[in-house]
Amino acid sequence: EAVVAAASAALAEKKAALAASDLRLAKLKAALDAAVMERGALQAQVGDCGARLRRAELVVSGLGGERQRWERANVELILRISALAGDMALSAAAVAYFGPLDGFARTKARRQCETAVARAGLRASAPFDLRTCIGEQVAEEGWRALGLPADAHSAENALIMHKAVRWPYLLDPHGLASVWVRRLQTGRSLIVTRMGASSSGGGGGGGS
Repeated sequence: EAVVAAASAALAEKKAALAASDLRLAKLKAALDAAVMERGALQAQVGDCGARLRRAELVVSGLGGERQRWERANVELILRISALAGDMALSAAAVAYFGPLDGFARTKARRQCETAVARAGLRASAPFDLRTCIGEQVAEEGWRALGLPADAHSAENALIMHKAVRWPYLLDPHGLASVWVRRLQTGRSLIVTRMGASSSGGGGGGGS
């Protein structure tokens, strides 16, 4: 009996040690699982940080090009401001006097005006371009969509007509200006008549 009791006590001791080992093993396994989960979370953070870093590099690269664009725009703006008075004087002369002139005569008149502006001590854009100075690209594209010819002379004529205070007299042998003006004035109760038509005759038409 003493031997059996001793063996039982030893067995109980071994069972207790085994239970303690199992408990330590369970804790170690739980710690391992937690470490694996933390590792996965850290790897996800590393991937997210890498993606953010790449996006930041793209933004910085884009801002570098944007900075150069803004620097160029700043220089251009400074030049335009310094030439503002001369450009406005040339624009006023162009709107007032260039309308009846053809391309050759208009170029000659522009040079004469540029010389006069320089003698007056005013700086102007070189070369001076009326469309660049007081024109709007959106408006010009809209005019072309209504039938204005695409050449630069026609665009300048349309701009002069748009900016002038007085009604223009259009020399229009091919009828292009007539078509464009009618489309431009659609919905404005434009009255179309012909030379020699009586005021009560059928030469008039409205709403073109």
